[in-house]
Amino acid sequence: LGSARELQRNSLAFRGQAGSLPLAAALTCSAVLCGRRVWSGRGSRGARGRVSALAAADPQSLEKELQALGVASRRQLPRLLRAGRVSVDGKAVRDGKQKVLAESLLAIDNVELDRAPPLLLKFHKPYDVICSMSDHKGRQDLSTSVPGRVAPWDEGAVEEAKLASGPGSNLADAVEELASKGLQPWIAVHRYHPVGRLDRDTTGLLLFSRDGTLTTKLLSPARGVPRRYEAVVDGVSTMSDSEGRSLEDRLRSGVLTA
Repeated sequence: LGSARELQRNSLAFRGQAGSLPLAAALTCSAVLCGRRVWSGRGSRGARGRVSALAAADPQSLEKELQALGVASRRQLPRLLRAGRVSVDGKAVRDGKQKVLAESLLAIDNVELDRAPPLLLKFHKPYDVICSMSDHKGRQDLSTSVPGRVAPWDEGAVEEAKLASGPGSNLADAVEELASKGLQPWIAVHRYHPVGRLDRDTTGLLLFSRDGTLTTKLLSPARGVPRRYEAVVDGVSTMSDSEGRSLEDRLRSGVLTA
């Protein structure tokens, strides 16, 4: 993945509840790497006016909505509200109990929030990256490779960004720098987990899910979800199998792995 914007363009907009998502449709969309096709869940209003199922069912308080979106910890959220950094339709709101309309635009530090985050995101795993969120051997893993895992208003990340920018850096500059590395509208990427894994020395599509039930369906051997791989052979192979087929012919006809 070259940039956060590339991740945004490639994100799969599978929205709504996992139980209502047609699995075959999701897999087809994943396989062909389609760009912005959307399966709308209950209450969805399209690309710009998306609302969460929570907001569509019954207007909730601003505080509950922000908690559901995973924008900050329970300790930091009240501080963001008191400081007037949370806005609804462009106006600062300090009262977390205020009801939020389904069509309202929410933002923190002028960074728009996606109120209906997708069930799945797709990510092009780079070479030499371990498919794990941590690695005890110190190798590069997904925690540092996937952009936007830190909220632009995260206090620790903001301080680090200000120090990295040098003297004269302010809060607004630090937030803008962090926001440029994430999805727009902002999504709590840290709530997603990888679906399966790719070897360290391979590259390609890696799905990220925020729904454990959907992840189980995608990975379960009983489901028989098809996978397609592309192999690059260094040089010309002269190997053949017991039936006399060349490696190229055997790969072209498909290899049964299970």
